[in-house]
Amino acid sequence: MNTADRSISHLDAAVRRRFAFLPVGPDPDAVSGTVGPLHLAEFFESLNTRIARHLDADHQIGHAYLLRDGEPIATEDDLAAAFHHEVIPLLEDYCLGRADLLHRILGGLVDEKSRRPA
Repeated sequence: MNTADRSISHLDAAVRRRFAFLPVGPDPDAVSGTVGPLHLAEFFESLNTRIARHLDADHQIGHAYLLRDGEPIATEDDLAAAFHHEVIPLLEDYCLGRADLLHRILGGLVDEKSRRPA
């Protein structure tokens, strides 16, 4: 198919005819365990609940952000790096220009100075 001559809606329709789309939601069981005193699955569920409440369910983060080599993050440094470099920038993009919205999502869950999970 020559996509240069077709609108994106035609390409989208062609892909949808050829493939099945299965929803795969965030899986808290995939990130079970603790990092220091933090229960990772509970934290993950709480964050996604806030995201769904303030944005919508389509903006929830996936469990892959909290996995390293297929295993749940195990150290505080790895968790802080995941949040600092992946999760928070993604949420900042979702809340572009609306700092109050970002604060409502992260308030109390993340230390705002260090950008680490509280």
